Amino acid sequence: MVRACDAKDMSTQRRMILSTDRLPAEGGLVNLQTDEQRYLRKVLRLQVGSELQIRDGDGGEWPARIIDRATLSLGSRQQLDRAKLPFITLNFCPPKGRRLDLLLEKATELGCFALRPIRTERSVRIVEKLTERWSAVILAAGAQSGVGWLPAVEPPIAFSDVNPPVERLTLIAHPSGTPFASALKNQTLPSHIDVFTGPEGGFTDAEVRQATKQGMHPISLGPTILRAETAPIVALSMIHALTWRG
Repeated sequence: MVRACDAKDMSTQRRMILSTDRLPAEGGLVNLQTDEQRYLRKVLRLQVGSELQIRDGDGGEWPARIIDRATLSLGSRQQLDRAKLPFITLNFCPPKGRRLDLLLEKATELGCFALRPIRTERSVRIVEKLTERWSAVILAAGAQSGVGWLPAVEPPIAFSDVNPPVERLTLIAHPSGTPFASALKNQTLPSHIDVFTGPEGGFTDAEVRQATKQGMHPISLGPTILRAETAPIVALSMIHALTWRG
C-alpha cells in the first residue's frame, strides 16, 4: 500500500514512493495501481491536473502531474541532497512480536541510512535475514514520511564480531554512559554515525567493556530504562536534534 507526506508547502506539494523499476529516468508516463489511485484521490484529495513529487527511496525524485485517475506524467529524475543529516547506521537487537514493526517504522522516519540486527548475550529474538514484512513496513514508513532514502538492511551480526570503522563515530547505549548531549558536546561529528542499542536486558558489562576497547562511546539516553524498541527511537531523535542542518 502507498503512503505519502506533505513537503515544505503542505498545501501544494505531496510525495509518493514508487519502485525504481517503474520510474523512467528521463520522464514519461506511469500507470498507477488501484491502491495508489485510491490513495491519491481519497487521502491526498488530489485530482486530475494536480502536481506531486515521486521518489524512489534511493535519492531520486521526479516532478509529476496526474493526467487521469490511472496515469501520472513524470519529468526528468532529479538527485536529492543528503548533506543535511549524517549517514546513520542503527545496530539494534530485534524485540519480540510486532514491537519490531514500530522500531523499523520510526527508524525509517528518522532517516536511518542502514539498519543492522545484532545478536547479544541477552538477545530474546534471533533473526537471520530480512523478511518481506520488514520490507513492507520500511516502504510504508518511508513513503508516509517522505524520506529520500529508504534504509538498507544489512545482514545480522553477533555483537562479539563487530569491528567498528575508526572513521565513524560509534555510540553504544548504556545506563552508565555519559549523558547523550554531554558526550557529543565537544565532538566534531563525522559524516557517518553508528548507533548500538541493546535487548530488553541491556548489554552485559563484558560487552560494554569490549565496546569501549574498540573505541565506542557509551551514552546514556536518560534516567529511565527504555524498552528495546524505544531506545533506538530516542537515540535517533537526539542525533537529529544535534545534527540537523535545515
